[in-house]
Amino acid sequence: MLSVELLKKMPFASIDLHFAAYIQEQSKSDDPRIFAAAAIASAAVRQGNTCCNLNYFKNSKFSDFFRTIVSGDEEPDPDSDADFPSLEDFRDVLKPPVGIVLEQWSDEENIKNIPLILDPDGRLYLNRFFLYEKDLAEQIMQFVKQPENKFAPQKDEFNSIISYFHLNPGEPVKQTDWQKFSAYLAGISPLTVITGGPGTGKTTVVAAVLALILEKFNKETPGKFPRIMLCAPTGKAQSRLAESIRSSLKDLQCSPEVRTELEWIIDPANPEKTCGTIHSLLGVIKGSTNFRRNQDSPLNADILLADEVSMISLPLMCKLMHALRPETKVILLGDKDQLASVESGAVLGDLCKNVSFNVLSENHKKIFTELTDSPAEQINEIPADSGSPMTGHIAELKISRRFDENSQIGIVSSMIREKKNPAEIASEIMKGTDDFIQQNIPHNPEEQLKNFFGKLPGKIRKLTGVPTVESMKTAYFLLENHKILCALRSGNSGVEKMNELCRKLFRMTSDQSIGLPLLILQNDQTIGLSNGDIGIIWDTGNGTRVYFPASKDDPEPKSFYLYELPPYEPVFAMTIHKSQGSGFDNVLISMPPKETPILTRELLYTAITRARKKVELWCPAGLISSTLSKEVMRHSGLADRLKRIRK
Repeated sequence: MLSVELLKKMPFASIDLHFAAYIQEQSKSDDPRIFAAAAIASAAVRQGNTCCNLNYFKNSKFSDFFRTIVSGDEEPDPDSDADFPSLEDFRDVLKPPVGIVLEQWSDEENIKNIPLILDPDGRLYLNRFFLYEKDLAEQIMQFVKQPENKFAPQKDEFNSIISYFHLNPGEPVKQTDWQKFSAYLAGISPLTVITGGPGTGKTTVVAAVLALILEKFNKETPGKFPRIMLCAPTGKAQSRLAESIRSSLKDLQCSPEVRTELEWIIDPANPEKTCGTIHSLLGVIKGSTNFRRNQDSPLNADILLADEVSMISLPLMCKLMHALRPETKVILLGDKDQLASVESGAVLGDLCKNVSFNVLSENHKKIFTELTDSPAEQINEIPADSGSPMTGHIAELKISRRFDENSQIGIVSSMIREKKNPAEIASEIMKGTDDFIQQNIPHNPEEQLKNFFGKLPGKIRKLTGVPTVESMKTAYFLLENHKILCALRSGNSGVEKMNELCRKLFRMTSDQSIGLPLLILQNDQTIGLSNGDIGIIWDTGNGTRVYFPASKDDPEPKSFYLYELPPYEPVFAMTIHKSQGSGFDNVLISMPPKETPILTRELLYTAITRARKKVELWCPAGLISSTLSKEVMRHSGLADRLKRIRK
């Protein structure tokens, strides 16, 4: 029989239990189902969900809940045979002032100050996250209902703005170029989502769109440009976004004025900081979860572009959208097949859920096919009953230019993204090629790590004896070319053990070892560092500091004394979750020896697609298929709410 004492013995976190005890006390009832409801709702959010869909646990045990709800990089202990309460049980006990059961959606006006909410579809929410979903859905609708943007570039201008877009005069166009499609959709739509795997050219498309828009303004009002802001959820992702656009600028066929404007937008010396992390753009208020920029004090942006949207949590996305003026043009980039945010929500996945991609209205289909000579039959039209308001606002890029047709990394990642049969993908992984190697977890990982890093430890040791900025940058980017990505933090295959072994291999056992790479774990706007930033301890002749080079060409990387840094840890190895938004030439993926709830298709896909040149996978052969057979299931009501609002 369920009891509070039994619930306290289950693998809930202390914060779940404290919250549940508070709700139980406020309810003035000793019914353990109230305690259970509060603990379940808290645990669901803590593990990255925005709610708990109780329909999934009909006739289930609590062990099923703990196995299903996990999404972080810690392995839970799901050992509990107690029956999970039924949806009817929660309907019976959730009453004001601690809970409310919404019989219909119009009742949601009555939720003020009620901590637990059970919606009409059987989802159990904490009040705050129910409101986040409601607010974000309303914000999305506000943007998609805005008038279409005026975007009518000349045919030659559109097809030659960037090298990828060149037409071959005199030759018939046999296939639709989905990069051009994405550029056109982003040009006309007030809110656009561009999704695609690594190397499919998301930022290339954006660079072209921004250049075309700026060219239009430069012709109409010379020297007066719209205000463009670029952002990403982490410092690392923001740096990569700026670097990608900087690289795309080399191929842009645009006027000198437009090129100068784009270079200024991504210039870190720009005092207006138009390219930064989401937190830096919104303005952190110390000691508060709120930001300086909000609906009462919005960002002065005519166009906002956010990259790596799969990493953005529901609360952060809600606050970002609230900080935009209704007329702001919004472009969202991300890979819908990657892991969702470490924190609560799966915003990109929800926006793309059950939505037709790459569709246009009849009129725009006609314009686009004439503009690009694309075959009209390859472009679908928006159906009369499109279901989601996102239909007609999402473009998917499918062809990766990062990998050639013989790249095993490209072949495997495409198979995973296309949801091929897990056994077929596992067989492909186990072929063993120059760029993709699979092996069982080694009994002697020290020796295998020596093979992975090769001559790198010796090269780094030589560089540490040269106290210059150039030697520091060389060492930094050599280390960034090799990264170990782990499914778990603890255990023999986890981050902590791998970092320990690597520090011995590189002879960097001291916490102040010259050459030791460090990962920042917490945002610190005071000194301008963000969660996910990677630095290196170095002595350039003026004492030991930690340097954070933005690029190989960065003449004066920002640097700090160790004591000035927010929380950090060594980073020869990092969790796969932490690696999102990063890319490395050579990746070693370290998996645990047995099944665990966090081993999913999205986890393996994210790890593999961090690599540019080579993947080494440490994983038992039998575990690959089971991992590929499981998908991350984030409990959320956002996609359904968007459809409901549309109706």
